[in-house]
Amino acid sequence: MSGWLVRAAGPLLTALAALAFLIEFWSPHPHVDDAYISYRYSLNLVAGHGLVYNVGEFVEGFTNLLWVLLVSIGVLLGEKAALVGHFLGLASGVALLLLAYAYARQGLPSGSRAWAGLAPWLLFCSAPFAVWSTSGLETPLFAAAVTGALLCEARRKLGLATLALLIATATRPEGALLAGVVFAAALRHPEERRRVLVAAAIYGLCLVGLTGFRLAYFGEPLPNTFYAKVGGVPFSFASSYVAAFMLQFVAPLTLAATLGVRREPALRPGACWVGVLAVYVWSVGGDAFQDARFFVPALVPLIALALSGTVRAALPGSDQGEASVRAAIASLPLAFAWCLGGPVTGTLALVALVPLGWLFRAQSRKRWTGVAATICLAAATLVAPGSLGLEPVSRLHSPVSAVLHSTRSRSVEGSHAFWRLVFTNSTQLARVLKQQEPPVQSVAAVGIGALGYKLPVRIVDLVGLVDAKIARTRLVPGKAALLRPGHQRGAPEYVLESRPEYLLIPRERERALLPAVRALQAHPALNRLYVWDEKVAGYRLRSLP
Repeated sequence: MSGWLVRAAGPLLTALAALAFLIEFWSPHPHVDDAYISYRYSLNLVAGHGLVYNVGEFVEGFTNLLWVLLVSIGVLLGEKAALVGHFLGLASGVALLLLAYAYARQGLPSGSRAWAGLAPWLLFCSAPFAVWSTSGLETPLFAAAVTGALLCEARRKLGLATLALLIATATRPEGALLAGVVFAAALRHPEERRRVLVAAAIYGLCLVGLTGFRLAYFGEPLPNTFYAKVGGVPFSFASSYVAAFMLQFVAPLTLAATLGVRREPALRPGACWVGVLAVYVWSVGGDAFQDARFFVPALVPLIALALSGTVRAALPGSDQGEASVRAAIASLPLAFAWCLGGPVTGTLALVALVPLGWLFRAQSRKRWTGVAATICLAAATLVAPGSLGLEPVSRLHSPVSAVLHSTRSRSVEGSHAFWRLVFTNSTQLARVLKQQEPPVQSVAAVGIGALGYKLPVRIVDLVGLVDAKIARTRLVPGKAALLRPGHQRGAPEYVLESRPEYLLIPRERERALLPAVRALQAHPALNRLYVWDEKVAGYRLRSLP
């Protein structure tokens, strides 16, 4: 009976984690604004206009082709696009939890695989997974495809791995980077090299076909979002974005994951993928959003490596020193505290627990004094910015600062509250514009997701996500400009020449942080062509009645 319970522990823990995830996020809610761009593409596709944001303009203003097609199927069946996106996210999140258990199990000895049941729970407790699996974006689907490909490669099921790679690549272009990692890793088995070459050739032909489709349909080999978002952001921001993920999730698992890389060859391709992804994210400048969206596909490999390193280090006969084993074992509860309570709570727990071990073995008053000094110094370092009245972390344009005092609940509640606010404001603005006479035909704005979802007119995206010309025009930001990926483009002359009926930008220049908006506000033709309209809190073309 006890053996049966041990074997059932892992699947039971995984099922409970999936159930907890579904219970917490079952109710639909507004999504991140960018998700509604994909939804509008799906609506236009089902309506017969093609994969377009604006009718007649064939621009790939999304980075998630397969996701858009899946949402389109749901819309074709009669469901609302946002509702389809919500439940696709839930299904993908559950799949990722199940794959987390399977992949972590792959890296554990046969007698210790029940510990893999901790993997989905650690994933569930992480803020990046909780936030982005319920955002309406393709993130959980891509992460599930990535994990599936790594799992199949570890099991030497190359055909299924290739299928997972194709799903990942159709979901996001970064899937091609994963394919390089997986096929290179599979070549380490000499007897598999012929099969690897065949699988790589099949994948390559499919990739050529996908690229050919993009060239024929959109006129570009890559999504327009790549040209709109990459470049123009200081490397310091990209470095801060990567560092924020390290602080938010990786820090407590570093030692255990390092031991996993050393001890478990089957998981080394996952470690390689994490490294390749980190270099890629840094090279493209990071992401405009917080909570490490681009690193969600790295969560499961890191968790599996940490579990493998911990269990193997603790096995009898391990050549690890006692201190390393204790630290690795302690990293698991620390990681749960770190994910749920944030870096500050996790660091305080670490600062409190490590000296506590010394206290039990203290032999002199001098050691007690040193321990007390260590605790006080660490506490002062963590608490000082707030207690001394320094600039709040929320005002700092640094991903590291944003993460420092975050917790899982704050990340989820804060994201959902912000998405709800943007959706509500965009819905109200769309309602006002629909009431204008004569009917509005075109507007120009930043944040075109929910607005475009609710307002089926031509929309000019001022930062170029769905406009090929603006996507290739980078402005030089001035002082206090918002330095974020995807927000450095702008073409004021082009926008004004296109004469959108409404130009939805703020009137006060101090409220404008984007280079595109500032350039429009400073343009001499703005007040000649447009007049401020209080009803829409934007500019109206003067030729309109």
